[in-house]
Amino acid sequence: MKVSNKKNLYVADEDLQWFEKAKELFPDISVSKLVADALRMRCLQKEGELKKMRECTVFRGSYDPSRDVLLAQEFRFYGIEIARLSDTYGVERTVFLTKKGKFLVYAEGEDKDGVKRMSFADPYETYEELAKNIPGLLLDLCSRYLSINSDTRTYELLDI
Repeated sequence: MKVSNKKNLYVADEDLQWFEKAKELFPDISVSKLVADALRMRCLQKEGELKKMRECTVFRGSYDPSRDVLLAQEFRFYGIEIARLSDTYGVERTVFLTKKGKFLVYAEGEDKDGVKRMSFADPYETYEELAKNIPGLLLDLCSRYLSINSDTRTYELLDI
């Protein structure tokens, strides 16, 4: 027998307009689904804030300062910067720990024409994957940050 998880939601008179607006804007999505999605987003945001995480913005593409043209897609996520390092070629790499415990490596650098290039790879699921794909000095900075700030460390619980 399936048990229904019904909840009553009492809405203030001044907020009723938002329910009507939601029905107009999202006719194919139930209001209960919209409310659950909004609650999920707010909870994840608050959990991130409690872990000192913030909304981070990275780009994939290029910026030409001589023409003031940005040809890049913007991406946002909740995370915390754990390390940053520039190499001898002028490429700056930044490692973020995301709210889901993944590692994102973001790189920025200029080409010979002065065009700024910005990119990142898919997030690494584990620290071990990260370690195989970034320079040793950058990994040392990550390790140092994670050992000092142990409350932001992630781990995998093995069922053994």
